[in-house]
This record gives sequence, C-alpha cells and structure tokens, in this order.
Amino acid sequence: MKKIILASIVLISFCGHAFSQISKDSLVKLMAKDMCTEISKQDLSNKKIENFEMELGMAMMPLFTKYGKEIKEIYSFDIEDGGNAETVGKDIGMRLAIDCPAFLKLIMQSPEVLKSASEKIDKTDQKIKGTLIKINAGDITYLDIKTATGKIEKLYWLEYFEGSNNLKSPSVVNKKMSITYDEKEVYKASLKEYIKIKIITSLTIE
Repeated sequence: MKKIILASIVLISFCGHAFSQISKDSLVKLMAKDMCTEISKQDLSNKKIENFEMELGMAMMPLFTKYGKEIKEIYSFDIEDGGNAETVGKDIGMRLAIDCPAFLKLIMQSPEVLKSASEKIDKTDQKIKGTLIKINAGDITYLDIKTATGKIEKLYWLEYFEGSNNLKSPSVVNKKMSITYDEKEVYKASLKEYIKIKIITSLTIE
C-alpha cells in the first residue's frame, strides 16, 4: 500500500471556485475530487507511461483554471505566469491515492507505470545541512551553504520549491538550514562537457 501511495505522488508530479479563505487541505480535497471524477471516466489501463502521464496531465489542467485564484493564494505562485505545477500535482496525487479508488485501480492495472514509479521511488532524496553564507543572484541564482565540515556547497535555485519564500528576507543570511536537492547533468560550454549540479527541491530554516 505504501508503494502504491508513493507511486501516485510520483506519477501525478509528472504531469475556480472555493471559499475565499479556503485552507490548503480543503483546496487539495476539492481538486482531487474533481480529478477523480474525470479519471473514473477514462480507461488508462495498460497504457505506456508517456501516454499515462499525458492523460493525467490533461485531466489536471481544468483545475488550474477553476481554482486558479485559490492556488495562487495558497501556493504563492500563479500557474498562468509559469508557476511550478509540480508542487500542486504532488499534493493532489497524495489525496488521490487516499480518496480515489479509480486511481489506485489504474495504477494496479498498469505494470509499466508501476515499474516506472518504483524506479523513481527507489532514488532517495539527498539532503544538506549547513549555514547560508550568500545568495548569488543572477540569471541563474545559487546559494553558498557552509556545512559542518567547513565545505562550501553550491545549490541552485532553478524553480519554485517549498521554503523559497524564506530566502526573500536579507536576514536569512547566516541562518542554519536543511535543504533537499536533486542532482542533474547540465552542459557547461566553457568546459565543453556535462557537469552535475545540485538543484534545490525544498528548504527549511532550523
């Protein structure tokens, strides 16, 4: 069961009208309910992973129109302005895994989807703890983090992540924090080769 729930979160991550002061939990439940209704109408079993993700993405798109105002208030970004939909998708995925039997049935009926999700789940999140020394602002912004061993790590701020609002205040410099990240290969023209960089996925101040 744990594997299925985690698979649901991963798959949805690939991929308006409530109360004016709606809570995050209530908003996610409303969106998941609407999406579950759409999923129940479709036959996604035995589809290739690419088609499965595309269909789920299409089912999610109307939610960004219907709940655009609430998403902006709760998640502090605007989907229409290029906000990161992955954060919303993960929350919806968790709720679907709990409240939507039709979604769980689709997961169980799609061996290729289960295999793909399992491979992604097995990759554990990487984490760094340390003190923020400097925010290097520019076209590509990155943080200098000094770890307990004295090593300076560069962590790149390439997209929205949970906790990014904490970095808007100058007083955050010299604060201790915990950061999770993904490693990705990017091409560095000056070296004419690919290098791995650490991309921030979440940040909390300790």
